[in-house]
Amino acid sequence: MKWMRSKNGRAISLCVLVALVVALALGLAYFGYRLSHIPLLSPAQQEWLSRKGKLIIAGDKYLPPFEYIEGNEYKGFNVDLMYSLSLHLGTELELRPMAWDEARRALERGEVDAIQGMRYTPERARIYDFTRPFLQSYSVIFVPVEQEGVDELEDLKGLRVAVQEGDIAHDFLKAMEGIQLITAPTQAEGFQLLLEGKADAFVGNKWTGLYNLKRLGATGAVKAVGDPLFPSPYCMAVKKGNKELLEILNRALAALQKDGAYSLIYEKWFGTRPEERPSRISLPSIAYLTAALLMI
Repeated sequence: MKWMRSKNGRAISLCVLVALVVALALGLAYFGYRLSHIPLLSPAQQEWLSRKGKLIIAGDKYLPPFEYIEGNEYKGFNVDLMYSLSLHLGTELELRPMAWDEARRALERGEVDAIQGMRYTPERARIYDFTRPFLQSYSVIFVPVEQEGVDELEDLKGLRVAVQEGDIAHDFLKAMEGIQLITAPTQAEGFQLLLEGKADAFVGNKWTGLYNLKRLGATGAVKAVGDPLFPSPYCMAVKKGNKELLEILNRALAALQKDGAYSLIYEKWFGTRPEERPSRISLPSIAYLTAALLMI
C-alpha cells in the first residue's frame, strides 16, 4: 500500500491537475458562451425595431472606398458594415445611395432613418445625433504635382479650391476669406476640376482621393500636401432626438467591434487591421492555455 501511494502519487496529482485545467477551460468556454448569448437589445428595443419594420439608411452615391455605385452594385466599407449590422440586429435595411448634400437633407426631413457614415463636428451635432465612432477620418489638400508653396490652409487664399458640396471641407472652408470655392456633387468630380485646370487645388477625404487618383490614372499628376486636415470621428448619424434608434445602433456597432466582424470588414477595404484589439478570449486561446498547462 505504501508502495502504491509513492508510485502513483505523481500520477494522481497529474490527474487532479488535468481535471482542474479541463474544468477551467469548460468554465471559460461556458462563460464566453453566456456572454455571446446575452441579448443584443432590450425587450423594449426589440419591440421598437419590430414596429419599425425596416431601417432606411442613406449614403453617398460615390465616396470610394467607403460607399459607391459600381455597375448595378452599391458597395464599400460602409455598405459591408451596414449588411453586417443588419444581421446582428435581425432586421431589414434599405440602403439609399444619393448625392451627399441630398442625403443630409433627407435625414433632416425624416425621409431616411440614418446616414451610414458621417464625420462628426460640433456644428453638425446641433443638427444630427451621432453614434459611437467606428474610425477616424481626415482630409488633405491635393494640388498638381508641379505646384509649390501650398502646404496648409492659409496657402489656399487667392486660389480656386474645389470641394464636395456638403463635405466637411466645404463646411470649414466656406468660413475662410480669400478662397474661391468651387463645389462639385461628388469628390471624383471635384478631382476632375483639378485635373482639367478649372481648380488650383482640391480638398477632400484622403482615402477617397487616393482611390480617385488611381482610377483616373492621375497618380503622377497630382500630389497630397501638408498635414491631415479636420481630423474627426467617423460615425453613423440619425435625426436629432431619435434616441431609441441611436442606442440600438450603438449596441450593434459595439457588437460588431467586439466579435471581430468589424476588423474583417476594415481589413478587406483598407488592407490593414484596425488599432483596436479583441476584447474577449477566443476558444483557440483557451485550448492553447490548456495545452500549455498540461506540459507543466
